[in-house]
Amino acid sequence: MRILKPPAVYINESVLKDQQSKERLDRMMGRIETPKVETVNDEQMDELIKQNGWNRSRRITGTRRQGDPTIVFDTYRWPPEEWPKGKPLPRKFRNTMIRVWNHRLRENIVQKDGVVCQSGYGIHSAKGCLFKCDYCGFEDILVLATNIEEFLERMDPIIRNVDGPTLWKWDNGSDTLCFEPEMGAAKLLVEYFAQFEDKFLMTYSKSDNVDHLLNLDHRGQTICCWTLNAYTQSRLIERDSATMEERIEAAYKCEQAGYNVRFRFSAVCPVHNWHQEYRDMLDLLFSKVHPDVITLETLSRFPDPTIFERVMDSSLFEPEFVKAIREGAEEMKGKIWGPIPDEYREKIYRFLIDEIKKRSPKTPISLCQEPSSMWDRLSDVLEMPPDYYACCCAKDSVPGGHPRISRVRAR
Repeated sequence: MRILKPPAVYINESVLKDQQSKERLDRMMGRIETPKVETVNDEQMDELIKQNGWNRSRRITGTRRQGDPTIVFDTYRWPPEEWPKGKPLPRKFRNTMIRVWNHRLRENIVQKDGVVCQSGYGIHSAKGCLFKCDYCGFEDILVLATNIEEFLERMDPIIRNVDGPTLWKWDNGSDTLCFEPEMGAAKLLVEYFAQFEDKFLMTYSKSDNVDHLLNLDHRGQTICCWTLNAYTQSRLIERDSATMEERIEAAYKCEQAGYNVRFRFSAVCPVHNWHQEYRDMLDLLFSKVHPDVITLETLSRFPDPTIFERVMDSSLFEPEFVKAIREGAEEMKGKIWGPIPDEYREKIYRFLIDEIKKRSPKTPISLCQEPSSMWDRLSDVLEMPPDYYACCCAKDSVPGGHPRISRVRAR
């Protein structure tokens, strides 16, 4: 992990009351340079959140991140068992902006956002990110939970009581591999899931910081997943992240260490010469690793398409796509799969699916966060139907255990 230079670091006093949390904090502070370190209580933390708007989204404010975010160290909180269901929790039982875990329900997402999705489970130890991807919605705040041991103790009965083979995604609220090995969460989680035969951990990253994973006794129960995009995007749009080549090399290292690897091409940006850049990326990818599934998603989640040109450098994009985004702004307003209109997203997907199949015809391919109409448009090239498909993070998309993975790869 590089030296971090946030404008400020805030430490909730609860961190200092737990020895393991304090040791974790000390290790992290050895990699941080900042002019301001302040210990705060719960009430002061709430006021900071309110004053700084840390619960907003840059996809709404339309701002671009420049430097490292403010860093907050805090602890997970749990209410008393007798706390009435639905009653608001006082601050001392609420974690600062981090959900401990979640169960994503397919039907809720279809109803709320109008997109096809799969049910899934997630566990969370951070919110916010060190990378500066232009399309990201995170504000300039990074929150890290420090009491990981207590978290695993509390989560153990929940994880054990989920029936059947289950994937647990860690973490779509951050890029947690960046903080290792100082945080020590990866080792704890990988070795915890290694005890199971039907429960799997999935890391999710744009980082190449994987050396700390290579000698862990994972026993095949951890999947390593990367967001991956081609040369220009990985350097100029996904700023401060690992380059495309570095991510593929990291995946190669993990596959050689026995991990299953998979990829999300997300959020695909049609920059100048994107066709050739993705061909080159796929050539390198399949020369090095063997992903068990690939999920595709174009640039998305702009509730107001006009924000596109406030947060993205449109000069990097092919002119026909910029023109389509501008002219389709009214059509795409309020749709989370925007700002790229349907026919142009279809062009991107058809190209990528065709190029993947040329190189690896047995690799399952699925879409992420697209309406059923896009699945219909692509029904002639997608091997899996929208009602039941394998993707990177669905709860039953486990290595070798999802019927759709087996069926596609057996062709």
